[in-house]
Amino acid sequence: MLKTDAKISTRQNESLLVVLKGNWLILAVLVLASLLFKGIEIDTHTHMFQIPLINHIIDPSLYPDDLFVATLSRYYSVYYKLVAVASQKFEIADCLVFAHVLSRIILFAGIFSLAYSLFRKTDIDLTKPKADFHRGAV
Repeated sequence: MLKTDAKISTRQNESLLVVLKGNWLILAVLVLASLLFKGIEIDTHTHMFQIPLINHIIDPSLYPDDLFVATLSRYYSVYYKLVAVASQKFEIADCLVFAHVLSRIILFAGIFSLAYSLFRKTDIDLTKPKADFHRGAV
């Protein structure tokens, strides 16, 4: 195995926990700030399309001969089925809020992981912006 191959295999084994080491608070603040600025609106926008689909999965007798609901069989995502299963125990709105918050966590964790794969640093210094491009630090 070449030296570069060993480096690549080591990089692939690094987990997201290593990437987020010490940055959990920053991740939480980013997620909360994102939710505060954007908000979560239930029964509007995309949710007004999702709720009938979820209700139809729960009770197939709902919306008979509805063309939009008929497209559900062609969806490749298991999202609606997972929300339908979870909504057996919780309210649909709560499940949609949970899914929305989880998607934000995954988004920002992915950004952290991408930044780590590009710069190989786990520390984040928000106090002093640096321009180290001229020194080859990147």
